[in-house]
Amino acid sequence: MGTLSKPDRATYFVAHGPNATHTGITEPNQVTVTGQPSFETAADENEYLGLLAPVATAFPPLPAAGTPLTQGDIYLWGAIAVMVRQSHIRTEHDPDTVPALFIIHRLDDSIDWIADEQVNLGTRRTFNGVLYQVIQPHVTQSDWTPPTVPALWKVVEEQGGGGTTWVDTGATITSQTGQLFYVSLPIAGLGLTAGQAIRIGQTLETTFVQVWPGTTTLMQINPYVAATAGMKVFKWA
Repeated sequence: MGTLSKPDRATYFVAHGPNATHTGITEPNQVTVTGQPSFETAADENEYLGLLAPVATAFPPLPAAGTPLTQGDIYLWGAIAVMVRQSHIRTEHDPDTVPALFIIHRLDDSIDWIADEQVNLGTRRTFNGVLYQVIQPHVTQSDWTPPTVPALWKVVEEQGGGGTTWVDTGATITSQTGQLFYVSLPIAGLGLTAGQAIRIGQTLETTFVQVWPGTTTLMQINPYVAATAGMKVFKWA
C-alpha cells in the first residue's frame, strides 16, 4: 500500500496495479493512500509525464482542433502522454510546437517560465538558465519574471552528488515495472544509499530511493527511466 502524507509542495502520483492505474496530484498538507502494489511520485510535471510513459494509452486521445482543453488534463498524443499547460481552444498545431500550451516529457527536466500561467506552491520553472521554485501560488505576468519577484519565486540550489565517478555495481537489470527495477544481485550488497545517483546502461541517470519492502532484489528509483533487461547498474561514488 502506498501513502503520500502532507507533502510540502504539490506532488503528482501514479499508482499501478494488475487491473488499474490511478493518477493524480496531492496538494500540500493532504494525504493520498492507495492499495495498488506500485506507488510512484513526481515533484513536477515533467517527471510526472515520465512516470506516465508506460501507461500513456490509458488516457483519451488529444481532441481535434476547436475543442476546449483544461489546464492539467492529460491526453494521449501519438504514443506519449501530454499535459495541457494552459486552458485554451485546441489549435491545429502539434503539442511539441506550442510549449506555452502543452508540456511534453523532456530528458533535461527543463520547463521554461512563461507569462499567464497558473503556478502552484512548489512548481519549478527555468528562466534565463536558472531554476526557480514557486513559494506563493499565482498567475505569472510578463513584468513578474522570477528574479524580479522574490516574494513569489526562490532559486533552487543545486545539490552536489558527493561522488567523483561512475562505479559498476556488478548488477544488471532483469525486469522493470514503472519506477521499480528487479536486479540480478541483492541490493544490500551494492552499497547504495537513499538519494544516491545511479545510472542504468550508459545514459539513463536517476536516483536510488529504496529496496522495495519485503524484497531483496527490487529497487525503487526516481525519476522514471525506461530500461531493458541486461543493462548494467552504475552508482555515483
